Amino acid sequence: MFAAFRVLDAEVLHRYLEKLNGTDWQHDIGRDVIPAMLAAREHIRGHEVSGHWEDIGTVERYHRPHLTLAAAGPRAALPVERMPRTIRPEVDRGWVADACGVVASLVPADLVDEGRVEHSVLFPGVRVGAGARVRRSVVLPGAGDPPRSGHRLAVVLENGHVQRVEDTAAIMEGTRT
Repeated sequence: MFAAFRVLDAEVLHRYLEKLNGTDWQHDIGRDVIPAMLAAREHIRGHEVSGHWEDIGTVERYHRPHLTLAAAGPRAALPVERMPRTIRPEVDRGWVADACGVVASLVPADLVDEGRVEHSVLFPGVRVGAGARVRRSVVLPGAGDPPRSGHRLAVVLENGHVQRVEDTAAIMEGTRT
């Protein structure tokens, strides 16, 4: 898979966005802005990026690779010790098959779990309240679930806001898990 990262000078980008305003452009940097910059002979450089990368431009595309990582379990393509650690790097993370209310999930060592976590990815500082259930979800740093709440197919933000995710795979298969 080809990964593209773009670092643009804000003034240059703004100039091209103004040029494209009022045209039939598709609001896509790679499809519209970069070709316009190339046509104007702007100086553009590329850098190869190795490793695994996902396009996470939507909530669904953020959710999907996290759950894929949790589903891979201990054979995950990205070893736990190499997981991105920009958020609380001192907190260890690990995959738990089935123990202490956690099933097939990638969780931080500081997880406070008084409920049940299944097939999910939780970040450091997460608290799952008494009787709460988190299933097939991603819970971001510091987010907490109040007692007896539940999240299924969601991304829970730091402020507690819940972004629901459509389970397109289950719909296509005619099942809901």
